[in-house]
Order: sequence, then structure tokens, then C-alpha cells
Amino acid sequence: MPVESDLIFLDQSFQDCYSCVSFIGDEMIKARIANEQYKEAMLDFLAEYKGVLVIDDGIALVHAAPETGVAKTGLVFVQLTDELDFFSKSFAPVKFVIGLASTGSYQHISLMQQITQLIEHGIQHQNFTSKDELRSFIREYSNKD
Repeated sequence: MPVESDLIFLDQSFQDCYSCVSFIGDEMIKARIANEQYKEAMLDFLAEYKGVLVIDDGIALVHAAPETGVAKTGLVFVQLTDELDFFSKSFAPVKFVIGLASTGSYQHISLMQQITQLIEHGIQHQNFTSKDELRSFIREYSNKD
């Protein structure tokens, strides 16, 4: 799972989960991963399904359907300074957010498997101090069985 440094954001602070998702959408647009329609689809998904984006204690995975404007597969990683409420009744507030855009089901499943490995190794409980530290963590744990 290669991750570009310009798509890693540490010590970020947002007023609410909607502004965080909007930020991730803007970064996807800048990186030409997705377009404005995809950003809006992610926000609509958040509004409609609320807590379902929280996939474990402290971590949210924001995404939408590929046909809503994905240009290429990519990820955005955001480590928050302060926890955000993503409306989950089952999990703790979010400290780490991953934005996912995939061009198809194979890419989506592959990335989800790798993200699951990162969660199993506690990515959401880390406090990364540099982008290189996060990238090393991803390299170490995203391809292990």
C-alpha cells in the first residue's frame, strides 16, 4: 500500500466530522484521485449513515461509491489532534481517519484487507510524529497475513 506523503496529515483539528470529511475530499480533488461529486457523495454518506463510518475504536473510514467520481485509487490518512464524534454508538470517538477512493471492487477489497491489518496493529492508537513514521508503520503492517 504505497502512500504519498502529501496525502498524510498529522495533528489536524476540525470543528466536526463533516469538516474533516470535506477536508479529505478537498485533498482527493487536489491529488486528482476524485472529483467534487465524490466529495459530496462522501458527505452525503456520512449524513445518511452516520456512525457506520467508524469501523473500530478510534478510527473512521470515509468513502463513497466509485461511480460517484473516482479517477484513481488512493488513500488519505488524517491523524487528529482531538477526537471527533462520528456518531458511532458502538465505538469510541475518532482519532484517526482514512479516506478511501477506489476505481472498482477488486481495488476496494484489497485496500480494505490492508486497512484491516493496520487496524489489527493499532494504527488508530498510535501518535505518529512524522509522515515517515506513519509510512513506515503502513509498510510494515499493511502486507502481513
